[in-house]
Amino acid sequence: MILPDLMYSMTFMTESLFVPITLWLIVLVWRCLRSSGNAELGLAGAAGLLCYVVYLCKEVAWMFLIAFLAWYILAIVQRRRSMSQALMAMGMFLIGFLLPFVIMKLTLFSGLLNSYSQFSFDILLSPYTVLFGLYATATDAVYFIVGFGVFPVLYLVCMWRDIPRRYRDLAFFCLVSLAVGLACVVFTISMREDVGHVALRQHLRYVTPLYLPLLMLFVKQVAHGSPVRMLRNSRRRAITAGLTIGFCVLVVGLFGSANLSQGFDNSQFHFMRYNLEESQELPQEYFSSWDGEMESIATDDGDLLPIDPVNWGWRIAVVVFTLVGMHYLVHRRESMRILTGGVICAILGIFMVANSICAYGYNMKAYSVEQDEIDEICAINGIIANRDEGGQVFIVIDDGNTKDNNLVDTYIQDGPGNYRYLTPDELESFADAAEPANSASASTPDPVRYLLVNNSQGITVKTKGIEELDPAYGNFTLYRLPDNAPLQVEVEDED
Repeated sequence: MILPDLMYSMTFMTESLFVPITLWLIVLVWRCLRSSGNAELGLAGAAGLLCYVVYLCKEVAWMFLIAFLAWYILAIVQRRRSMSQALMAMGMFLIGFLLPFVIMKLTLFSGLLNSYSQFSFDILLSPYTVLFGLYATATDAVYFIVGFGVFPVLYLVCMWRDIPRRYRDLAFFCLVSLAVGLACVVFTISMREDVGHVALRQHLRYVTPLYLPLLMLFVKQVAHGSPVRMLRNSRRRAITAGLTIGFCVLVVGLFGSANLSQGFDNSQFHFMRYNLEESQELPQEYFSSWDGEMESIATDDGDLLPIDPVNWGWRIAVVVFTLVGMHYLVHRRESMRILTGGVICAILGIFMVANSICAYGYNMKAYSVEQDEIDEICAINGIIANRDEGGQVFIVIDDGNTKDNNLVDTYIQDGPGNYRYLTPDELESFADAAEPANSASASTPDPVRYLLVNNSQGITVKTKGIEELDPAYGNFTLYRLPDNAPLQVEVEDED
């Protein structure tokens, strides 16, 4: 199985470690849940140690610890484990995780904070943020389920009581981990960084490794399981129908903003994203024959969400895929169920390959550079880093995730730099203030000495006496501003 997350330069080193180590952790946990006695305790300790290794790759590995403890707590309630055995197993897992955690904190990582500390609860004091959290939970849940191919999650939940006990343990661990990962994304990202936005960054790469075991459990259940008991139970039939229809309603209402989010946060939808970026929205004129008040609505002010036919096409496709698939997966004939499962797996495989191809293309577009481009930006960095005079350096960046932005971010070293990053619009607003750029003022306590612009940004610098350093540069132009001259720029409007 090809995972699109492994197609990205920026996630390669983390995902190439995180994915396989997480899969080994899942195998180790499953063996632990199926063992007993001293073997169970030894496997629990080893799983805790491996969980810490996963934690070093991504701090979201806490979800596996929580899922492990949840399974044993449930095992105590269901009397599948004695209290003493369950507590010892949980203790061994915690020791395996916390012992290296504490040792590393006191030695190699001494004095370092967490790389991603966003667990403060003060955001819960805002009613708006809490309400937005409900929207984010529903939206992210839809994306997580669709990103996992719908059935490896939805079908397993609906057929839960028909899954054999040994596989149900693995399914419980994976689904609880998925739920905790969802809660982590909502609480640490959606409710902080994306609050108020329609499109959220789901960060599916945090839970992508769970896709593989859940897909295998789905195949196992379709091939060897039977929905006969569910079909005979009217209550279970109603629950299955309700979950399926409810999910489809959420897809229609919430799914379809993958093209508005960062590509590497939604890599499982990259084929959809590619289609959406190539499509055209329906303009307002399409509805000119309508008798309502359409003419008085200013779409530029955001009063209307744009209507994208491809967006709605994908929503309908997911709904049809879900309804038809669930209908035949609970068919009374075994051959029909197996055929449906095979078709679903083929569709998911093709879709994953398409996602990987599109992710590779997106990666090349955003991160691929030639050696002469690297030499150019390194030369520019050398000039501004070794300048004799003080003052600010204005660096104009693109408004989005572009190759040139990534070049600047990677090779321009701030150091003692006193650098200021602006978009073209922000640079134009600064210039409109009509202050001498190269003199101290209230808005710029340090004078501006250098201006670095990207040649594709459509920026024309009209300041008199400005010096263009090494005009042989291809992608960027570096200017040195004269003393006490107002910065004058002209920015071309985007098409």
